Amino acid sequence: MEVTRAPEFKTFIRETASGREYRGRTMLYPRYERILRFNVLGDSGAWYDGYRTLLGFFNARGGSFDSFLLDDEDDNSVTAQIIGTGDGTTTAFQLLRTLGGFAEPIYDTKVAPSIYDNGTLRTAVTHYSISAGLVTFVTPPAVGHVITWTGTYYWRARFKEDRLEFTRFMRQLWELRTCTLKTVKP
Repeated sequence: MEVTRAPEFKTFIRETASGREYRGRTMLYPRYERILRFNVLGDSGAWYDGYRTLLGFFNARGGSFDSFLLDDEDDNSVTAQIIGTGDGTTTAFQLLRTLGGFAEPIYDTKVAPSIYDNGTLRTAVTHYSISAGLVTFVTPPAVGHVITWTGTYYWRARFKEDRLEFTRFMRQLWELRTCTLKTVKP
């Protein structure tokens, strides 16, 4: 399977008569498109049945109607990711992942993440709760304490189109030239 990843922002650009531009960004964080190409999908009970599995999954989602959790094997984990610094009053910190110096929020974790307050592992319920990637401490972290997390996460995505086009090139062998997924915001 070949994968193409494309981040996408929304920017409006206004140009004056003199040619000066005014730009505004309407999205703080990008959405991503992942374009998947499947050269061979089997259609046989005797071996890998990718064609029926993918077609069934697409149909169960109703095309682009329903979102799902996507596990991107190249972008699905963090280790000691900083999510904030205690100030003695703030109790809520959003899980983040940083890539090339750009931080983005994480909403869907695979398993319960490990949350650290100044290097000390904290316990869920006793020290904090977590919902949609928002970590809320029972007691605010002390001034200067660095809050980090280690864990794995999913991307919420949907099919971009309501149509997939499979091509049979040999008995029980199919190809899907383009399957585009688009990340969605919660």
